[in-house]
Amino acid sequence: MAWSWLPGVEPDAAVRAVPRDPLDVLTDVLAPHLIEGPCFVAFSGGRDSSAVLAAAVRAARTLGAPDPVPVTLTYPGLPATDESDWQELVVRHLGLTRWLRLDATGQTEILGPSARESLSRRGLLWPATMHTKDFLLSRIGPGTLLTGEGGDEVFSANRVRPFAELASHRRPDSDLARRCARALLPRGARAAREAGALAHVAQPWVHAEVQRDLHHRIAADNATEPLAWHRALGWVRGRRVASVLAATHSAIGREHGVDVVAPLLDRGFLGALVARHRTLGYPSRRAAMHEVFGSVLPRSVVERTTKAYFNHAYLADATRTFAQQWDGSGVDEALVDPALLRAEWLAPTPSGLSSLLLQQAWLASTSTSPR
Repeated sequence: MAWSWLPGVEPDAAVRAVPRDPLDVLTDVLAPHLIEGPCFVAFSGGRDSSAVLAAAVRAARTLGAPDPVPVTLTYPGLPATDESDWQELVVRHLGLTRWLRLDATGQTEILGPSARESLSRRGLLWPATMHTKDFLLSRIGPGTLLTGEGGDEVFSANRVRPFAELASHRRPDSDLARRCARALLPRGARAAREAGALAHVAQPWVHAEVQRDLHHRIAADNATEPLAWHRALGWVRGRRVASVLAATHSAIGREHGVDVVAPLLDRGFLGALVARHRTLGYPSRRAAMHEVFGSVLPRSVVERTTKAYFNHAYLADATRTFAQQWDGSGVDEALVDPALLRAEWLAPTPSGLSSLLLQQAWLASTSTSPR
């Protein structure tokens, strides 16, 4: 709870190459969900959700099935969350006529009414935002919800990335040479470097020795990443932060009759990527998006580097109200400082890393805590 993290890696086997077009593989993955319907896509307008929506539309039209329906949570009054321009660009490009937009004001606060009901019934979950999923799921079920989970991990920087940059005929410079050398360091040396790099991730409400322990656990996990990309993709699927999130989201979905699917983590799709770039992977996120989704998305979306910011949708009025009356109980003072924790919750922009402690403290303050 104090860490707000789940260390540990149980990697899958290396991903086997599937010599087919990745979008054709996604059609096979999505076919049963599109044919049986209804099929929805959790659509924020970011690159991953846009890629999944575009792939699902392509698959539906290939199969002669109804188009999937994008579902978007909106937060009027929170401009940092607004991606409406990007969303409208994608929906217009794909020629979609159905688009479900839900005003989620207050509905995704991790101590809002929906989250409190979920906490009282289910107990603590990781991540804390899982307690906010009922709002969307209850409005679309039964059916399938496609998500863009895993896109960052599959397409973004990884240990072998500097060698992929070299192979793409980038002229080597001192920075690239250093990154190649670091990727080849022994595991212990890489773990030490990782731990040092994590020192800037501050959780002042967590005692210093507890933070150091967390940084060393994360660094030890990261240092186990294989160098070969087809093995690293199995490693990505086996990280506890990924596997627990997927299992929890799926379990909540089943309560609403919704099958929650993350197609970007499907082993067949990953195999199609491996068939093209077995050992080195892609030299950049942009290159990966261009190659795989460039034919179905606008160029500006494929090359986008910005993201929306949702902290104020999760930690807002309900957080401050609880913090103001909190007596400091319900957390382990051997791990955290209650005064600093309260100060974080009352800050203009509280850190998401305090979310599990917030819910733990709230549960301890109620008489409805699950036993």
